Amino acid sequence: MQIKNLLKKNHITVDDGKKEVIKVVGTPFRSLTKIWCRHEAECLLQLSELGFTNAPKLISSSVNSFVMEKVEGPSLRGRKPVDEQIFLRLMDVIRKLHDLGFAHGNLRPNNIYIKEGNEPVLIDFETCCRIHNPLFLLARFSDHVRLHWLWQSRVVQSNPELVRAKFPRYVLLAMFVITPISRFGSIVESAKKSLKRSLKASAEPREAPSRVENKGAGTWQTLRLVAKVGIELRMCNENVGGTLLQMSQFDAYRIPRLLSKNTCPIDEPVFGSQAPC
Repeated sequence: MQIKNLLKKNHITVDDGKKEVIKVVGTPFRSLTKIWCRHEAECLLQLSELGFTNAPKLISSSVNSFVMEKVEGPSLRGRKPVDEQIFLRLMDVIRKLHDLGFAHGNLRPNNIYIKEGNEPVLIDFETCCRIHNPLFLLARFSDHVRLHWLWQSRVVQSNPELVRAKFPRYVLLAMFVITPISRFGSIVESAKKSLKRSLKASAEPREAPSRVENKGAGTWQTLRLVAKVGIELRMCNENVGGTLLQMSQFDAYRIPRLLSKNTCPIDEPVFGSQAPC
């Protein structure tokens, strides 16, 4: 199924004027397009002839597209939690599908719609297998596993014993093995995602260059400040006839006090020793 998803690209167009959906199957290979499109169209047609009302009815088909009935109602993808009565009805629909000799093979929540009257409708029969197909048993087992996951994750379990009794015994035994493996796989996937995020964050440029720029800007501001103080001191010395003071003996912590005054301070020492202005 993963190989099929890589090769195909479906386009679904909904005609608002009519209650129908046009599904276009696109692949790089024309022969595969014909096979997949014809397969799904034949499954819908045969299910309709057998009286299965929980799937869209086929209206018409062509080489790479077909027209089917539009399903009115929301899917289970955005419906959480799911009422237990709806789930029990869904289990009956899947059992009827299997009894007719069909297995869906891809029972994801977005492939299950709930129309009026809480009646489930199945769509996307691309991976559907019929009873003469060698993969029928595997697809049927996949349907039961998907239902069990849906029951464990989304369904409000008011009567779990009733639901558990509807599952085949071999499915319940298999879930004791599948569930821990699935949880371990989820943990591994989350660890991979966190590792990718950390690697991506480490590969991005750090804030060190900006700190250097800030440090450089602060250095230039300090130099400008010292130069300004030096000019003020020179002006003060020239006005009073004093001697030029050496900047190497300057006390840096007095810069704000010197800049805040218009005249040269006389009562406080400016440098290491008191120097008259």
